[in-house]
Amino acid sequence: MRIWLIRLGILVCALLVGAIQENWKIDINYVLDLQVHVPNYNELPAHERLSALKACHPYMPYDYYFSHTNNEWIISMNVPTLQRLKWALTILFVVVFFGFNYALIRTFEASVSWLRIMRWAYPLAFILAFVIFVLGKWMHTEQVTYAIAREITGALQSLIPSMCIVPMIVFQTHFETK
Repeated sequence: MRIWLIRLGILVCALLVGAIQENWKIDINYVLDLQVHVPNYNELPAHERLSALKACHPYMPYDYYFSHTNNEWIISMNVPTLQRLKWALTILFVVVFFGFNYALIRTFEASVSWLRIMRWAYPLAFILAFVIFVLGKWMHTEQVTYAIAREITGALQSLIPSMCIVPMIVFQTHFETK
């Protein structure tokens, strides 16, 4: 019973952190996407930025940004700071979700090999995403390569690794006990 409460606690924490992460990143992308339509965006006072962004917001019947409010601390930052913050948050949430995934896998009394795989796979996948991104910049195909790198880092910032490894642990344990 205790182990299920620990697992539930990890899942709830991961969901809360994921919701916060999603909100922040959507708000950052909102500003980064629309600020190009606002002349002298970085020179505007923070209180004028949001109304300037909303004024140039295109109508879309299924607007992904619609259900999210803008955090004032994000609006108050200039564009270069937001771009650096986006990278920093990506790295931070990859590390945080590595912790969630690692902890969750440990609750299944996984063999050391599964935990070793996690310790190697996370940095290798992140490096792969970075290399794909850099190659795209270098070859001027960043629209395609950014999407690939984003999918890889997105998986690392979620419970997808656990969702892949835990069934294999359960499957392995089931056949080892027979």
